[in-house]
Amino acid sequence: MKLKIVGITKKYHNLTALDHIDLELHNGIYGLIGPNGAGKSTLMRLLAGELRPTSGNIFWNGKDIFKLDEKYKRYIGYLPQTFGFYKEFTGYEMLCYIGLLKSKDNIKKIRAQAKQLLNMLELSDKADAMTGKYSGGMKQRLGIAQALIGNPRILIMDEPTAGLDPMQRIYFKNLLKKYSSQKIIIVSTHIMSDVQELADHLIFLKKGRVVLDKSRDAALEESADYENLYMRYYAENIPSGETKHGIK
Repeated sequence: MKLKIVGITKKYHNLTALDHIDLELHNGIYGLIGPNGAGKSTLMRLLAGELRPTSGNIFWNGKDIFKLDEKYKRYIGYLPQTFGFYKEFTGYEMLCYIGLLKSKDNIKKIRAQAKQLLNMLELSDKADAMTGKYSGGMKQRLGIAQALIGNPRILIMDEPTAGLDPMQRIYFKNLLKKYSSQKIIIVSTHIMSDVQELADHLIFLKKGRVVLDKSRDAALEESADYENLYMRYYAENIPSGETKHGIK
């Protein structure tokens, strides 16, 4: 499987959020790194098919994703940083609803997968509770579940470990590693320890441009560790007086 980004530029009026991005993604976990305003969320929304570029193209196995349209979106599991919930739905109902939107599977199979995901993410006891009554951590886990339902081939996740407790974070990372040989997984996070434990490949964005696009091992040949690597590209974004060890 291959996701290819060719010359993507995205402008919002006079603001250039992404500036001639070229990337090629295959199965594995990609850590998407950059300070606020670097263009990470815009890139993820483009890859999820939620935005159209000002110029450039995105190809899924050689086909333009915007011509594939809804067919392409069935391949996507997307967890945005801010995820909307249907407060009048239970967690189980919401997963089934999203599963039916994304998948051609029959309702029986979707229901079985929804129950499996709720169990995997320790939400079985809240399956019949209204999502409006979920805590922040529960909503985050349900958001992860809705990204996974339908067995997507591409997972796009913005700050996926936010709101998870330490044990849940470990479980989630192991879950992504399990899927990484079968899917293209893009994880955007400010938590460098998550990147260190997860990513096979690093993509650094800065002011809408790719400044690093390398395998983890090749990137670490440039610097002694992840913190030094981050400092090399983003030192000016670290608040005055804060050391590299202050980076999450």
